[in-house]
Amino acid sequence: MTKNEDRQLRHQADSYFRSRSQGYDRLFKGLLRKYRSLGHFGGKLTLPRLSLEEADVLTGLLNKRFDPGSDGIIRVSDVESGFAKTKYAQLDLLSILEGYFGEPIVSKKEEQLLQEREWDLFWADLLETVAEEPCSKAQGWIQALAKHQGTGALAVSQWWSASAEELREALLTVVRAVRHLDRMADGEYIRLAVLATQVTGNPHGFDMQTQLGKLLLYAICYILEKVGPSNAEEMTQILYECQILRDDLSSQVAISGIVGQNTRGRGYLGSEKEVYGLPLRTVVKYAGFEPYLMEGGVKRVWIVENPAVFSSILDRWEHDYPEEALPPLVCSSGQFSLAVLALCDRLAAAGCQMFYSGDYDPEGFQMAIRLWRRYGDEHVAFWRYQEEDYTSKVQEIPIEERRWNQLRKLVEDEGSRDLPADLVKTMQTALREYKPVYQEALLDNLYLDIKTALVTRIVERA
Repeated sequence: MTKNEDRQLRHQADSYFRSRSQGYDRLFKGLLRKYRSLGHFGGKLTLPRLSLEEADVLTGLLNKRFDPGSDGIIRVSDVESGFAKTKYAQLDLLSILEGYFGEPIVSKKEEQLLQEREWDLFWADLLETVAEEPCSKAQGWIQALAKHQGTGALAVSQWWSASAEELREALLTVVRAVRHLDRMADGEYIRLAVLATQVTGNPHGFDMQTQLGKLLLYAICYILEKVGPSNAEEMTQILYECQILRDDLSSQVAISGIVGQNTRGRGYLGSEKEVYGLPLRTVVKYAGFEPYLMEGGVKRVWIVENPAVFSSILDRWEHDYPEEALPPLVCSSGQFSLAVLALCDRLAAAGCQMFYSGDYDPEGFQMAIRLWRRYGDEHVAFWRYQEEDYTSKVQEIPIEERRWNQLRKLVEDEGSRDLPADLVKTMQTALREYKPVYQEALLDNLYLDIKTALVTRIVERA
């Protein structure tokens, strides 16, 4: 048979079977599934409740009676033999199916191998392009994605399946952003919108709800060896750790008795007798912070979670020592904002020891642990977190059991075995009692601790 005769025969077959699709469609789809699954034709097909057209087709093709409404159980080998006795005998069954469905047919295994080859070629080409302007951080990230590893690997794989070319352009855009960040000096920061403008020409190019913004976040998480953030606060902190500021005005921290020196080595921030509310924008301009009042050269800073406690301590201090500088005090006003953490970063860098006091409730304990994990024993001490501090002030205030269960899970987790024994003991006692102690109940003790630590220095100055 010549090529032209073969082409005509295929065209006739396509037209014939499509015109009789009511009789052939389910049969052909079943054969397609068999081939895709096995990589060859074999086994049996079941066509439940045959239609009149399907029964006529099978009766004629297989030379065996099939009744409408019955279930057709068919050997695939019999179908191949049946077609071999028709005018289309010179066409194999796969060719007939490809003509009917109008596309090449490959098995799932063949399709997987083809996709794997295309995947490998995609990443090899991308790595070659990235290597033209080397950046080890970007190259490491691309290599991890090529191996289906790293934060966002699944999302990247899905994007590749949907549009490989679009993904390629997005990845190269993020690589340019990583190069920009890699060239920045320590202590230098860039706002997310400015980075987006410089890299993409669009200030909203890296907005975190966009695919491109998420891709940038995946890259940063890989570089910092972080898991993906679970909320907006964690996202903002991860960006900050890579010298990107997402919002540097709404994040605030209140301080007293602390002075900061800016990153240019000149210019100071702070007042001995005033409280300052610092936005993140201001905090990151200063290389270090330290207290005005120090005892024996030791840089102590006290951190409280509650604004009312912060102000009450200062009220008492101003009453007792009206001529003195305010004590070095920080107020987080609830959960740690990025401004609070940025300030603590700089206090730790200046060699300060931070004494943290919070609530004895599930969230308060978790905040204390978070601060300790970030800075360690060298810079963080748990302030009034002894068991006797808790038991002496237990309050009859109900807290939902699920919140205590979250704390219990944290305490029992293997990763918490390194926590200080005194803190663990206090948390275990709280878990038995299921009752909180809020920071306000410890106000007298907190003030006395600060006063005791600083009063010798005040007397000497007098």
